[in-house]
Amino acid sequence: MDRGKSLSRRNVLRGGALALAGGVGVAALAACGEGEVEIREVEVEKIVTVTEIQQVEVEKVVTQEVIKEVEKEVVVTQEVVVEKEVIVEKEVVVEIEAETAARGALKGINLFRSDEAVPLGEWNPTRGGRITWGTPGPITSFNPVRMDQWSYRSGFPMYETLYTWAPNNRIIPRLAADMPELSDDRLTRRIPLRQDVVFHDGTPFNADAVTFNFMLFLDESLERGEIAGQVGDIESVTKVDDYTIDLKTKTPQALFMQVLADRQITFASPQAYITYREDIARNPVGTGPYKFKEWQEQVSVTYERNEDYAWAPEWATNQGAPYPDEFVIQILAQDAVARAAAFEAGEVDWIQHFQFIDMERFAKQDNRAILGRMSSGMPWFLHINSTRWPTDDIVVRKALNHAVNKKLVVQRGNGGIPRIAGNILTPGTIGYNADMEDLYPWDVGKANQLLDDAGYTRGEDGFRYRDGQRMQVEFPNTPNPLSELYKLDIESGIGIFVDIPNVEFATYINDMAQGKYTHQWTGGRGPDADVLYAKYHTSNYGLPGRAFAFLNYNGEPGVATEGDPIDALLDGARAEFDESKRAEMWMEANRLIQEAAVNIPLADAMAQWFYNSDQIGGVAHSTLLDQAFAMDFYDKKGG
Repeated sequence: MDRGKSLSRRNVLRGGALALAGGVGVAALAACGEGEVEIREVEVEKIVTVTEIQQVEVEKVVTQEVIKEVEKEVVVTQEVVVEKEVIVEKEVVVEIEAETAARGALKGINLFRSDEAVPLGEWNPTRGGRITWGTPGPITSFNPVRMDQWSYRSGFPMYETLYTWAPNNRIIPRLAADMPELSDDRLTRRIPLRQDVVFHDGTPFNADAVTFNFMLFLDESLERGEIAGQVGDIESVTKVDDYTIDLKTKTPQALFMQVLADRQITFASPQAYITYREDIARNPVGTGPYKFKEWQEQVSVTYERNEDYAWAPEWATNQGAPYPDEFVIQILAQDAVARAAAFEAGEVDWIQHFQFIDMERFAKQDNRAILGRMSSGMPWFLHINSTRWPTDDIVVRKALNHAVNKKLVVQRGNGGIPRIAGNILTPGTIGYNADMEDLYPWDVGKANQLLDDAGYTRGEDGFRYRDGQRMQVEFPNTPNPLSELYKLDIESGIGIFVDIPNVEFATYINDMAQGKYTHQWTGGRGPDADVLYAKYHTSNYGLPGRAFAFLNYNGEPGVATEGDPIDALLDGARAEFDESKRAEMWMEANRLIQEAAVNIPLADAMAQWFYNSDQIGGVAHSTLLDQAFAMDFYDKKGG
């Protein structure tokens, strides 16, 4: 069985999040040096609210066998808790910088790993009413063949996958009845299907339905969305019997269960495809806990309870039909201020994506539950398009990396809560290469020297030119909290003009796939470095919502570049069933990507969710999918 490793408490610590409390308590963030250190953890059983953490200067440890105890005083609301770190050094010199010492989490912001289920207060479910999620992303289609990322996120109450992620980063069956049986040649997975599932139109979910959907997913003559990047390794899907299929990959795929557990490969009723054809985009029929009811274009999508639902994932507290009568997805404005206003006015029960100033304000309100989901995989980072001028020059890409004051940008963007990132992978992710951490430290002088030496000269207007052409990069505001901060840093620091046009998100996704801009703000969650595949495997360049750096791109959308070394490593890792060998391949891919300077890591990924605890109750499950599952939410407003 393929599955990712759990994020251990130690891994999270090394990634920057040290949990001081369980349940729904508050956690503080800490950053540790990357030497050979052993840390004795002290469990703090009482749930406390952290208001500030005193930073500690850690002295340089000399080369000798020594045990040095460092006491850190953590100031809390009611009492003082003292933790001791024991640093053991043997023939190693380690320096832990004071600026990477522990930082205090904002009061009221609860930090959790993405593999945890989080109660939103006392469990006291009531039946009836409606729950409302506010999404900033546009919905373009509910046809699983053509859906983009925000359509997938908005379709999750209705559509389901064969497998899914569970707490502790486990992959478990969902529409499948059990984990698959892998053939001796490691090409074919025999997947048993549940026999108690029906589509919302009453037709059976069975092997015929699954093979019908895969027939569409694999049809290259169709206009496909993100599904195209997910099924490229599949050779065939065939029916064995009424409730068993064989899924064969083109090559051995050690990590293919992660693909089946992601949100893209979802199943619609074959009868609905036949009845509605292209109109299935507006008449979707799935198997999930909610049925499609109504779509008001650019306003909302409304689902109603599936009374027959009885196949929830094993981790769900509620194994039957949902408690609310309706689940509404409110399509909010791209304007973050408007989204926050809708949440504050009680128009939506929970939202994601907002500005730090809103997080700071809501965190102080008793009726708000503010959850920060820390995940392994990729940090928040800027892709750099290596095919556009002037970022086709690696010197320019390196200069951009050195010119960004990440600490200041992240502080302004979200209060500096996540750990500042220095790599395209976060510590604790399987395949992370520690040697690539902070390859391009903040050094404006070095950035300017690189550009000067390469012949990029400053004009009278203060901007740099080459052959009479002004240097310019583009970082569209879709919107996001970083475009203006980045513009300020780059223009004032190294004299490169930063264009930040306001672009509607769906338009931006399409333009991005065509390589229109030099920068994209993104991230990626996952237990291991296979998250690099979607962003840096050349077969994903040019596809909607997929990779953007275009490193070693051959100009053919969706077609791999022959002989690409990063492709070879990422493909090799997927085919390698020995985890240690797989990790070595990923570490080398990590090195090649960082040395190519096609990204600017900013901060470890933290998905923020706001819940109105007066209006919604239950348990929040987002897992590595970074979306809120709906089975355990209920309406507290009284119907």
